[in-house]
Amino acid sequence: MRMKFLIATISLIALQSVLPAREAYGLEVQPWIDSLHAIGPEGEGNEAAMESWGHLSTLPIPAIPTLIEGLRDGSLIGNNWIRLAIQTVMDSQSSAFDDQTALNLIRMVTDQSLSATSRHEAYQVIERFKPEVADSLVSLFSNDPSLPLRRLSVGRILDQATQFKQDNQTQSAIETYQRALRSARDIDQLETIVRELNQLGQDISIAQAFGFILDWNIIGPFENSNRDGYDAVFPPEKSILPDLAVPGKNGQVSWEPYVTRDSYGKVDINEAIAAIKDATAYAYRDFISPTEQTAELRLGCKNAWKIWFNGEYVFGRDEYHRGAQIDQYIFPVTLRKGSNRILIKICQNEQTESWTREWEFQFRICDRLGQPILEPHP
Repeated sequence: MRMKFLIATISLIALQSVLPAREAYGLEVQPWIDSLHAIGPEGEGNEAAMESWGHLSTLPIPAIPTLIEGLRDGSLIGNNWIRLAIQTVMDSQSSAFDDQTALNLIRMVTDQSLSATSRHEAYQVIERFKPEVADSLVSLFSNDPSLPLRRLSVGRILDQATQFKQDNQTQSAIETYQRALRSARDIDQLETIVRELNQLGQDISIAQAFGFILDWNIIGPFENSNRDGYDAVFPPEKSILPDLAVPGKNGQVSWEPYVTRDSYGKVDINEAIAAIKDATAYAYRDFISPTEQTAELRLGCKNAWKIWFNGEYVFGRDEYHRGAQIDQYIFPVTLRKGSNRILIKICQNEQTESWTREWEFQFRICDRLGQPILEPHP
């Protein structure tokens, strides 16, 4: 362990003398990189990209950091071409990998101003050529904005917790799993942590770990015959009057409190009001934020839906039973200090197959890295 720490320390100290990779090669490769990112969905620009890739794939090993800097978040096709060029350079010139290139890559991995895509790629190259150095860096990533790098660190913490558990060091295991819980963002790791903590006698649920909002006010059903309810403007969209009954699909309806008991925070409209088809319902919640802060609304839903935040329409999808998953839809917002009102419209269609019965959603508020933002305790 001391050796790993020493390697990391020496590497990081040496960074102060490392020039940015782009300075070593100037901007001569930028047109080639731009060409790869310009490939269209139907293959437009493919011929020019092939020529550019030919140039990039024959660059020397020290140019790898420049290629990695060319990766762009969200550019799937272009990034795949660049990764193939990086792989080709590494395979053909592996013996030429030098310490200066390694130091440039360490600089990239530890520079949180760079994109998560580039930093993770740089780490993978270090791991191939300098596995001990890569291993020594993992402990730095427990709160990293790059989720792939953070995952590596959480995996390391989980290994430590498992060892404590096997050695019957129960309290150390609990504390280490709790440390992993604070850093974890990936679903599979969170599920593992919750399961292990439960086995160690700690009372924590998946819903708590993810920060799902469990308590809502629900009203309905309203009409959705011919799937007209999605565009119809029912009373909750005009104003929310918690104590006032309004006309619904089958008579007067009013807001009712509902708290889900589902392990994954699914708010079941069938359970909250009635198992009915051709119907629309609404859920609202006032969320208290201790400060003004940027946040993300994260929704999972397989029904048609719309969201309003503090009275402003955010987004919606008029689709039914296309499948749902955690954080399926993500929308950036600014929480104001104090109360923030969330209104969700959920429509159920006319289909009667068993797999169309679900009328539900799950919702949480997070920072941009998926850390749940929780309300202050009363």
